[in-house]
Amino acid sequence: MSRLSKGKRAKKSFYIITEGETEERYFSEFRQEGRCSGVKIKRVKPCSNQILSAAKRVWKKERFTLSNYNNPVIVIDKDALTKDDFDTILRQAFDSKIEVVFSNSAFEVWLLAHFEPITKGFLSANELKKRLSNYLRREYKKGNVSQLRAIVKHFTQAFENTRNVSSISYDTQCTNVGDLCQRMIED
Repeated sequence: MSRLSKGKRAKKSFYIITEGETEERYFSEFRQEGRCSGVKIKRVKPCSNQILSAAKRVWKKERFTLSNYNNPVIVIDKDALTKDDFDTILRQAFDSKIEVVFSNSAFEVWLLAHFEPITKGFLSANELKKRLSNYLRREYKKGNVSQLRAIVKHFTQAFENTRNVSSISYDTQCTNVGDLCQRMIED
């Protein structure tokens, strides 16, 4: 990392790896809306419990170092992860100093938080889609850039609406996406 004058701190930078198109597009829109510099986003093929290996391959190929991006991040949701897979990902990420951003059961939990408070009780994928469609006044479609752009405009509300569900858990509905987003806009 480059040397800093006394009293100055290193600028935060993030390299985000995600499996989903919706997540990739959301963070791209968020980066623009929040005027976040120092954020790189890359989507890898869905690989579930192999997300860390896939992320490390990308970072190695692109000569990623902590001097370029001091916050490596993987973004996952529960999907088909078993409890053992989830625990393994958390342990390996911790050992590798990689942040895990997790939404249970789906990334749409975070998207819905832009409009309403989220609780620990699970909402089905259909219910998440139905509620998002209601707020958007048209059918919600995963990865739709114009819809994500409209959702991102409410990001400050999402921080408040996920405060009680920001501790990641395999067993309850949760999302810690807001923690990452807040740090991205702090600089």
